[in-house]
Amino acid sequence: MWPSRWSRPARWRLSTVARDRQGSADRVAATVDGRRVAFESGDGRLEPSAEAFAGPFLLPAVTKGARLVVDSPLDAAWVLSTSTLAGLYARRWGYAAAYPVEPVSTRHEAVAPAPGHGLYFDAGVEAFHALFSASSRYDTLVLGRGLEDARVVEAADAPREEALRAVARETGKRAVVVRTDLRGHPHLAAVPWERARGGARAAIGHLLANRLGELTIPAARSSSVPARPADPRSDELFSSHRVRVHRADAPAGAPARLHAIARYPLAQHHLKVCLAPADGGHNCSRCAPCVWAMAALDAAGLLDRFAAFAPSRPLADLVRDLPPLEAGRRPPWEDLLDLSLDATLRRVVEDLLARSRSPSWVRWLARG
Repeated sequence: MWPSRWSRPARWRLSTVARDRQGSADRVAATVDGRRVAFESGDGRLEPSAEAFAGPFLLPAVTKGARLVVDSPLDAAWVLSTSTLAGLYARRWGYAAAYPVEPVSTRHEAVAPAPGHGLYFDAGVEAFHALFSASSRYDTLVLGRGLEDARVVEAADAPREEALRAVARETGKRAVVVRTDLRGHPHLAAVPWERARGGARAAIGHLLANRLGELTIPAARSSSVPARPADPRSDELFSSHRVRVHRADAPAGAPARLHAIARYPLAQHHLKVCLAPADGGHNCSRCAPCVWAMAALDAAGLLDRFAAFAPSRPLADLVRDLPPLEAGRRPPWEDLLDLSLDATLRRVVEDLLARSRSPSWVRWLARG
């Protein structure tokens, strides 16, 4: 509920960020509106960055009409950059345009950015596309465990970490995994994650400012849920003096991105598109993201190359078994109709889209 025009906005205090080493893991933590949030990594030292904590809570504060009071000094360049985000959020989603962050103080960095360039790598299609498009640009692959799909975070995160470490070894890059309980905070749980994910991923870059001067975020997935994800330009607005954050370029259309990576053995063995992986961390090869990817690869005659998938039944049967698609998940399936699908597969994809466009009461009767 929006506060009335006469009420005083809530004030969420972000405490001073402190280091809290636990065994071999390096941890930084702070409290946000009385609730503790932490990031930790066993892959090296984390910076106690106020920007890493403030960024993910900027959107929740905008949606609640709250003020985010930050006790630690904030980078002046970060404050200037993020101050334009509230207006962008207002234009895209209709939120109030007031900038919610109240820094107790700001700082002007004298430290030059580190020379490293990281790629946020979740082993998805877009991450592999960014890697293969400019592999020599990146020296580090990073992943935030706890920052992906809320429904099956741990089940999906473990195989993504394994894929990241395998790809890093085979490409000669450093692997850094950062764990966080950020998504458990009630203020973040109250906003669509597709809108807040950018600030959370950028946080990983700020935590690694001692080694990374740049962090590239892969292009947005075409199969996002129907919550209208953030404007891709918003990623770069989480940049600071020390860490530049930006979004990777990619060809339009999910099939084009998938076909572009299909000839690489690393993608054939380590691609992760599944939200509920099978035992052993492999793609389940039966959920909607898996079936879509297999259909797109099959249309190009490439599916047999992918050890990452193991369909147990004909693709047409797997498509028939899928429930109707939510509105935001339909465009990639519509893109499949532009490919050279065999006649049976084309027919069942057209039927899936027709079922998905039917009114809910028609779908209820059909189940019935």
